[in-house]
Amino acid sequence: MKKYTIEYYKIILFLVFILFVVSCSGKWGNGAYADFKIYGNITDTLGNGIANAKIYINQVDEKVVTPILNVSSDENGYFSCIKHNYSGKRTLRVVCIAPNEGFLSDSIDIVIKPTGGDGSWYEGTAACSCDFKLNNK
Repeated sequence: MKKYTIEYYKIILFLVFILFVVSCSGKWGNGAYADFKIYGNITDTLGNGIANAKIYINQVDEKVVTPILNVSSDENGYFSCIKHNYSGKRTLRVVCIAPNEGFLSDSIDIVIKPTGGDGSWYEGTAACSCDFKLNNK
C-alpha cells in the first residue's frame, strides 16, 4: 500500500511541475504580451489618398473574429494605430472599409513579430506597414 502512495505523489508532483513550467513560459494562454503599431496609406488606383476610410484590426482564430482596434484614415489617406500590452494571437487581419460606395473594400492578414523583449513575459515591440490600393467598383 505504501509503494502505491509514493508513486501517486510522484505523479502529482510531476503534473504540478509541468503546470508550473507552462505557466511561467508565457507562451500559452495570455501570459506573454507585446506592443505593436500598424500604419499605412490608403489610396485609389491613381495614387490619390482616400480620406475617412475605416481600418479595423481583428484577431482571427479559426472562424471567430475578435475586434482589437479601429481607426480612420486622415485627409491624405494615412492611418496609424498603436496597441499596448497586447496578449492575443500574433496573426491579425487588417480590414479597410471604403468611405463611400465608389471603391471596393480590402483586407490583409499580417503577423506581428515583436523584438526587444526583456526576457520574461514582455516580448517587445513590433511595427507593420499595411498599404491599401482600393479599386473602383
